[in-house]
Amino acid sequence: MNSLGRTTAALIALASLLLTGCASESSSADGSGPAPNDESPRAFGDLDGRTFVSTQVRREGKPHRLASKAPIQLGFSESTLSANAGCNHLSGEGSVDADLLVITSMGGTEMGCEPALMKQDEWLVAFLTAGPTVDTHGNNLTLSSGDAKVELLDEEVANPDLSLTGTRWVLDSFGDSSSDHGVVSSVPSAPQSWLEIKGDQLRFHDTCNAGGARVEIGPLALRLGEVLKTTADCGPSDVTGAIAAVLRGEVKHSIEGDQLVLTKADTSLTYRGR
Repeated sequence: MNSLGRTTAALIALASLLLTGCASESSSADGSGPAPNDESPRAFGDLDGRTFVSTQVRREGKPHRLASKAPIQLGFSESTLSANAGCNHLSGEGSVDADLLVITSMGGTEMGCEPALMKQDEWLVAFLTAGPTVDTHGNNLTLSSGDAKVELLDEEVANPDLSLTGTRWVLDSFGDSSSDHGVVSSVPSAPQSWLEIKGDQLRFHDTCNAGGARVEIGPLALRLGEVLKTTADCGPSDVTGAIAAVLRGEVKHSIEGDQLVLTKADTSLTYRGR
């Protein structure tokens, strides 16, 4: 075949490929053929990636006062439900199926709290695993089971993000993600561990010693200078160890509502704004 023949054959082959591609695209666009869909169903549907806080709890048709000062908090992420009612951090695997919340298993930290808070935790686990009905309207979520109803509001609406600076942040829990499943540990309410940033100064208390450092605030990370603190000997503590592991050098930070999370390597500190 001469060069002209080879060129003509190549053009014909190219045109054939282009026509095939156009036909394939047209088939997907007009519905005559299957269109690719990379999105997989989300276990919690529209609740996925959102956190809700309770605005009212009703039992036997009457408003019920929670034992904790804080509201019930529910978070939905992929197939994991996280919950807190003022004592332990709870989590379980599940989904929303036919307007029912289906939780297959649930566990949590084993914090020793006041009897009323422990009882409230037990009630919340029983309520969430009983298959309550799910009713969502915009930013509102209502769960109902038997004689109990919990009304909740999207946390972004209920609790706008607090300011990183000028807020007293009180340590709520710390986490270690070095293992396959990760570990989250609650922190006793007393003695209190807190953190505060004013200007270029960061101050903190780790339940035993007070400390501080100069800080530069970036959009995603804090950069701490030399950390100085008092030297009282209070014995070994998982809390002080976690704080020492995080509060040095560059530290990632994120705020959602009244919650501040500081992370360095495998260790995280979760604070609540006061």
